[in-house]
Amino acid sequence: MGINKQNKMNQGGIKFSHILFDLFPKYKKQKLHMIDVEAQVAAINKSQAVIEFDMAGNILNANENFLDLMGYRLDEVQGKHHSIFVEDEMPPYVPTNPWCS
Repeated sequence: MGINKQNKMNQGGIKFSHILFDLFPKYKKQKLHMIDVEAQVAAINKSQAVIEFDMAGNILNANENFLDLMGYRLDEVQGKHHSIFVEDEMPPYVPTNPWCS
């Protein structure tokens, strides 16, 4: 199908995406799934404090909820290690056995 024929079809009121969905139903299913996933991520970002790290623990991104909660701006934390949110002196972990006195 040439570009001119596509343009005529689009001018006739038929959307190309509808044709694509009819020809490739798997594409429509994947597209609807991606729309659903994007909506879920948007809902999480709207209601939760979210921070994103790389595999080394460096901060890549944080949403406004997280930044407001922690009292930082993104430019203050981005690229830094997540350990900046931990107090310098943490008490040592001492495992205890509740069955022994």
